[in-house]
Amino acid sequence: MPQTTVEYLACIKDVGFTTSSEVSAGVTLPVVADSTVKLAYSKSKQQDTQVALVEVHNCLVMAERDATSSSDRSAAQQYSQKTTEDLNKIITEPPGIELDPAGSLNCGQADVGTPVQCQVTIKSTGAGALHITSTEMGGTNNGDFTVGHDCTDKWLNSNQSCVLSVQFTPSESGDRSATLVIHQNLPAPDLGTPLELTGTGNGPTQPPQHSLIVNVDNPAVAVTSDPSGITGCTSSCQQSFDDGTDITLTASYDHSGGQITWNGCTPSGDTCTLHLVGDTTVTVSFAPIVQ
Repeated sequence: MPQTTVEYLACIKDVGFTTSSEVSAGVTLPVVADSTVKLAYSKSKQQDTQVALVEVHNCLVMAERDATSSSDRSAAQQYSQKTTEDLNKIITEPPGIELDPAGSLNCGQADVGTPVQCQVTIKSTGAGALHITSTEMGGTNNGDFTVGHDCTDKWLNSNQSCVLSVQFTPSESGDRSATLVIHQNLPAPDLGTPLELTGTGNGPTQPPQHSLIVNVDNPAVAVTSDPSGITGCTSSCQQSFDDGTDITLTASYDHSGGQITWNGCTPSGDTCTLHLVGDTTVTVSFAPIVQ
């Protein structure tokens, strides 16, 4: 017996739907599916409940998803659609839906570009079976939220539930939001059940900055910093750097005309270094050579 057929029979057995020995002896999925769908429809009609058809439908959806051949996949899809048609024939009471959480789902905080998972529980609350047909995403930051397929094309009998997963991956820092709409078989003019999705993106933490002021007392001297920020300073210049930055200042001048002194940093000839941990002022003085 093909593996897909074996798994399908195991699925309907797991949910309590028993089959006859004739059905179990089928060698292909189309044979098994045709027999079980007919049996489920008859059972649902007799008991005035959608339970049997719902169980067979959900197992056919599983078989379609896991099928290893195109013929099995096509058969599972065909008979899955047949159970939907049969369910619509015998529904006498309207379905109902309840979300937990209701109204809004907060997915919490995540670093920009890092996915986190959240979830909403969909519960069938009406007398008739609830059919989750599809979902759609809209709203301001809808690209930051991705909904799973956990509940798509699921039939839920009264008081049954399905957990729908949502992935939140913030593309920017700050508050992010979108609207998830769950479509189902509620009576017209139903437009779907909305759920507001929210989350917060955490951007990279920026270190505090400090100000470096360089005062040059003679335009014959030009001071440049590494890392860059101060270039060719000949009077008074100011630049902000990240806290803890190691800075080297270099003075350019005519060495035959005089010499320089540094104040506010650690001097070494024409250069001076400092480890910036607060607002700092460096003074460069030029003393001409007296002939």
